[in-house]
This record gives sequence, C-alpha cells and structure tokens, in this order.
Amino acid sequence: MLIIAAPIKRPYIWDLGPNISAIRHCRSYGVRVYLLEWIAPAAPGGHIGLDECVRAIFECVATITAEPHAVKPFLIGHSLGGTLAAAFSACKPRALRGLLLLGAPLCFQPGTNRFRDTLVSMIPPDLSETDIVPGSLLSHASAFVSPDTFVWSRLTDAAMSIGDLRALDVHARVERWALDEAPLPGKLIHQIAEWLYRENRFCRGTLTVLGRTIGPSCLDLPTLAVVNTADCAAGLD
Repeated sequence: MLIIAAPIKRPYIWDLGPNISAIRHCRSYGVRVYLLEWIAPAAPGGHIGLDECVRAIFECVATITAEPHAVKPFLIGHSLGGTLAAAFSACKPRALRGLLLLGAPLCFQPGTNRFRDTLVSMIPPDLSETDIVPGSLLSHASAFVSPDTFVWSRLTDAAMSIGDLRALDVHARVERWALDEAPLPGKLIHQIAEWLYRENRFCRGTLTVLGRTIGPSCLDLPTLAVVNTADCAAGLD
C-alpha cells in the first residue's frame, strides 16, 4: 500500500503516535506500507508541477513493484494528495490493484460550491510559477473562505477534549500537524488553481498529464472514495 499525503502538510499524520497510527494499524494486519514524503522546495525554480508530482508517484510505484515477491500496490491519497493519486491512477490504471480517495477534491464545477468560487476569486490569475508559496498562506485562505471547517471545528474539538487527557493529547498532536504547513512550488499552485479550480479540467476529461489527456472515465480500476460531509460543505471533495 502506497500512501500519498497532501503536499501542503507533513506526512507524519499517518503515524501520529503509538496508539493513533494508521500505518501501525495496517502493518498489524500484514500490509506492507509505503509513504511518499513531498520534499519542500529549497529555492524558487518553477519546475515542479502536476507532471513532476505524477511522475514521482510513478517512480514510487515502479520501485515497489521491482522488489522481490512484490505485487501491484493499492494507492491511498488524502486531500490534495488524493487529487494527485487520482491523476496518476487515470494515467496508469494497470499499475495498481486499487485506489482509495480520502476527502480528495476532483470536481470543481463553477457555481456549485461557495468555497470553490470564493477561493478562485482570491487566487490571482497571474500567480508566478517561479515563486514558492508558503503553506500558511493556503491555510489562511482556506480558513477565511470556510471558517466553520478550518477554525471553529478545531476550537470545538479542543473544548470537547478538555475533560479527557487522551483526547486532549490527540487534539494537540493533530493541531501541531495542522499548523506544520509545507511550502509549495508556484508552478504547482498555478496549475492547481488554473487547470483544476478554474477550468475543472480533470472532471471535464481535458486534463493533460505526462502527455495523456485524462478524466474520471480513465479511472479504470477498483476505486473507493471516502467523503466527509464537512469536507463537502467546504468544497474539498
């Protein structure tokens, strides 16, 4: 199983603690788990976009399947990591046993969601592809657009955890992770904003990645999409 975390956040959410580790839980059932870690850009360059991200997933899958006694992996993608996982799966469906999407945004139809429309209006169309975009900027933009999801729900969880030390520990760990944003390449943000959010290319079947035009119909493999209703309200999936 290969996990694709959201590039805006650090991947340790999947192994947050001994008693709240998705990775340890899977390993306890004999699953061989791999986790892709997105390395934050060290300097402006403008060379990391959707093609490069999908190619990185391809290289991970190729490395896994090249191991002795290896089998094709399942791919799990969370949030924006799920969007990237879906793009890879649409390009290379035969390379995987299945795809699991966790709150992964794939459709950005204009006029169907206030979060999508407001966020698009906030992103300048002339965003430089050579800049590095701070992860905190994206988090603040999301909080401004949907405070119920990104602010008040976290405060509510903190208040409800005060009387339970274990719950409070989990909340503190998750909160630390939520604030540990990673910077992203301007090229990737530009392509996500323009190709996905503004033009909805993947859902329309017009997104070109690694020289192939893809859309939902290209997901020719067993696929499970897990949807959180709160995410729907925020336009995240």
